[in-house]
Amino acid sequence: MILCNKPSANVYGADALAVEIVRRSDIKTLRLVRRNGPMIMYRLGPVNRIPTAIPFCPGAYMPAQGRWTTRLGLERAKSINEVALETEAEWRLLEWLRANGIKYTLRAEPPKRQDLENPQGRVWFHLGPTHVRHSGPNGYLIRQPGRADQYLSLEGLKDSQINSSYVT
Repeated sequence: MILCNKPSANVYGADALAVEIVRRSDIKTLRLVRRNGPMIMYRLGPVNRIPTAIPFCPGAYMPAQGRWTTRLGLERAKSINEVALETEAEWRLLEWLRANGIKYTLRAEPPKRQDLENPQGRVWFHLGPTHVRHSGPNGYLIRQPGRADQYLSLEGLKDSQINSSYVT
């Protein structure tokens, strides 16, 4: 899904029907073309109102470039930060953090081409100094200062001690 933004909430979405790589000069626009490199162009279906507006909250963050999401993200997001959650695994982690009162913030990386068989998340869950991101078949990538990266399943993450100091 591609989002159209309003100042206080995302209220519209459209299905991406096709994706093409084209030269910048081939895209008709009112803006002056300064660079003529390859660009990604989305062919969209009709723009429709989404069932529930997704509000911009104070402190919310989405990358300035690449504001798009999956249908899953658009249907489940309750704030603009959550729009970037694109995989079921990211949503399972978010729901577990909420259910256990664990403090977190979300930071999305720009979108990238995905392996459809093994999708990876682009959102880092910040739990204080610990950062967690879904890494496809590897499980969840855990980054902690002064430690080697670690990969855990959601069950392994739940059993680990990294979250205990972030409970509200």
